[in-house]
Amino acid sequence: MHCIICVQHLVVSDDSGSGDDNNDGGGGGNTDGDGCGGADGGGCGGTGGVMVVAVVMVVAKSVVVVTLPVVVAAALVVVIVVVVVAMTILVVMKLVVVEAMLVVVVVVVAVMVVAMLVVVVVVAAMIMVVVVPGDGGGGGGGDGGCRDGGSSSGVVTVVVTMAVVLVVVVARKAIVKYNDVAWFNNVPFPKLTEYKKSQNWVALRGDRFVFPGGGTSFINGVKGYVDAISRLVPLKSGKIRTVLDVGCGVASFGASLMDYNILTMSIAPKDAHEAQVQFALERGLPAMLGVLSHHRLPFPSRSFDMAHCSRCLVRWTAYGGLYLLEIDRVLRPGGYWVLSGPPINWRRSYRGWQMEPKCGKSPSNHIQCIQKLKTWKSPQLCPSSDADADAAWHTKMKACIVPLANVKDINEMSGGALQKWPKRLTAAPPRVRNAMDGGITTRTFNEDNRMWKKRVSHYEVVLKSLAGGNYRNVMDMNAAGFRGFAAAMAKYPVWVMNIVPFDAKNSSLGIIYERGLIGTYMDWCEPFSTYPRTYDLIHASGLFSMYMDKCDITDILIEMHRILRPEGAVIIRDHIDVLVKVKRVINQIRWDGKIFHGGNGPFNQEKVLLVDNSE
Repeated sequence: MHCIICVQHLVVSDDSGSGDDNNDGGGGGNTDGDGCGGADGGGCGGTGGVMVVAVVMVVAKSVVVVTLPVVVAAALVVVIVVVVVAMTILVVMKLVVVEAMLVVVVVVVAVMVVAMLVVVVVVAAMIMVVVVPGDGGGGGGGDGGCRDGGSSSGVVTVVVTMAVVLVVVVARKAIVKYNDVAWFNNVPFPKLTEYKKSQNWVALRGDRFVFPGGGTSFINGVKGYVDAISRLVPLKSGKIRTVLDVGCGVASFGASLMDYNILTMSIAPKDAHEAQVQFALERGLPAMLGVLSHHRLPFPSRSFDMAHCSRCLVRWTAYGGLYLLEIDRVLRPGGYWVLSGPPINWRRSYRGWQMEPKCGKSPSNHIQCIQKLKTWKSPQLCPSSDADADAAWHTKMKACIVPLANVKDINEMSGGALQKWPKRLTAAPPRVRNAMDGGITTRTFNEDNRMWKKRVSHYEVVLKSLAGGNYRNVMDMNAAGFRGFAAAMAKYPVWVMNIVPFDAKNSSLGIIYERGLIGTYMDWCEPFSTYPRTYDLIHASGLFSMYMDKCDITDILIEMHRILRPEGAVIIRDHIDVLVKVKRVINQIRWDGKIFHGGNGPFNQEKVLLVDNSE
């Protein structure tokens, strides 16, 4: 029986050797083929008794070699035709966009190509087995094992690996293209496509906008622009996670930085470039209306690892460098300030680009800053009475430098060093480690993380579509605390806008930024600086208990209704008595709200009110 397995290597030879039928481990074999070891280590050889079997095997394999590629190719063609027809019908019915169809078709075709390559390799291996002589190796001893004259497993592995890599690359490129589209009906403003037509910012193709990645300063496209920056700034190191983009346009810069796992807060005013921020949010990118004017930007100090402005028409040297000083406040010690493009009225103002930046390239601590202040003619440090660096809600800007936290050594990082991303998300940040408040400790920080992981897992149970990738833009309306909610949501393909009420007892927005997350201050008795229908999921924990005596909760719910997309979802966590009042208003605005227990059992007073408009 063991010799029959080895016959396939013997049929191509006219001469055969003979093995000794003994126990000395000798092997038998022919002049060209392999031998086969006997059961006790003896060899066996020759073709006389097994030629009929060999011929039958050759004929069978010949039939397979001829018919298998034809059958597989026909099956692949049928599958591709069916997929294309089905996707075309869905596109005609407007259930799927063209880009989604292209993604599916490309992936299916790539998978089919992989399958065909595997078939070709298998057939080639079978041909080698039938007609290619072996290497003349002898049979194995002891257990009667056989060795073939050559193996194509290495070839199969290489081909399959290359094909899989090709599929991943093609699919990834297609999906990235799909993410760079937005429906015209969601942002019905064609003005920007006409005003910036020559600069390749955004183009209208049929009923969708596409974003080619061009721009005023992106001569080689945004990818080439970011590649140039990466040669100066360590974008791939994990040290840079949060970026502020001033005058963001349609946020192509922020979109490109996502390839580096960098989260960009894109801000722009509502000006002649109609609905820039809305374009960004429609693309699934973090953005909000914002302008450098009289008040500080609504972010705490030391928020961003990098700040960027590309031809953003900001007069940085006006008013005693007031706006540049604001960038200095929100920039983390040791951070990067990237400014590109010609200055405004450059023929008269080019000398402004020869001025030294205030306090250098983001000094690491106050000792370095003071040394430079003695050398340069620069604004002085803000007095201690005005030195609340994190105060940023309707706080007037002043032409002075907000002092950094004190250090003992010139090489020490002011405020404390941060972990690289992604460790930064779960490690206790410096504001927690250095906190003077007894309620903010590393232990309470870790407990908060565990609690929110449990809560988000419970949200998956009551909101089935949460884990299905249906949401992208998420808002947490009350992010006071350590914001374990946003950290727990990091396992999904979403980003979270963490809103910290400006008068919250624990103003934790600085902790949120140190974790590599983003957010802003807010007073929910006022409207939020965004466009209608721009968030897919809104989360509010304890918000209505906080605002019950401050303003009408109906106004807050109407603002939530304005911000939420038509098929979005709302999760409100609060005391059951508060949720009953909230549900009355929700019913009046035609939302279907359902109350569930909060994950701590049916007898706990904290409940969850869910609105799922996708049902």
